[in-house]
Amino acid sequence: MILIEQNIANLTGLWKLAGEKSGMYKRLGPLHQSFVFPGCWPNKIWVEGEITPHNLSIARALSFGKGLRLAIWDQSLVDQEGYFSSFGFEKEAELVGMSLDASEVGPYKTQIELVQISDLEGGITWSTHFKNSFSYQILPKTILGLKYEVGFFLAKIKNQVFGTCMLYFTEDTVGIYSFGIIPKYRGQSLAGPFLESVLNHITSRERNAQIILQASEMGIGIYLKYGFKKDFLLRFFR
Repeated sequence: MILIEQNIANLTGLWKLAGEKSGMYKRLGPLHQSFVFPGCWPNKIWVEGEITPHNLSIARALSFGKGLRLAIWDQSLVDQEGYFSSFGFEKEAELVGMSLDASEVGPYKTQIELVQISDLEGGITWSTHFKNSFSYQILPKTILGLKYEVGFFLAKIKNQVFGTCMLYFTEDTVGIYSFGIIPKYRGQSLAGPFLESVLNHITSRERNAQIILQASEMGIGIYLKYGFKKDFLLRFFR
């Protein structure tokens, strides 16, 4: 349970920060919403505490016209698609929350270079490559608004950019987000060395933390290979 709480705290903290820095974050009782621009990240709504019919009705009203995705991690409800459908929400995506103790990591030998973004030009480049990998957008203004609290990295090999990554350090947790390979570089065995470089960077700063992430079905294999463990299901409804 503690690992789930750490994962969710890091994730929702990042969503909240993004709304505050580059869009809109609002809280209405147990309901939180973070909105930047239609079709962009994070654009999420979530419930802190019990998920009641009243809360879901309000969430439906708040998300109308904004394209917000409702995040559900209550393990007693993640499989109840019919229940959420009755409030107008349809399941859109599913991720697996995972964790790894930083003290058990590496070090690894890798030739992958991580380049941290610090200016507008870099933000535009990162945003473009991210959209190519994930088919939705994190705006350059969001990247620049978060750059002092969140690390945005381009992955390079032989001076060629092939991937993106985002790291969010909190007191006892490090979140890996937006870890992706540009389509034309997929199938070239770059994900493993890229992840090794990310883990090296994390442990150079912090050895006494949980490294967390949320993986898609397509990406879960690489994380299991490096020792990450499955902790919970996270589903998104729109």
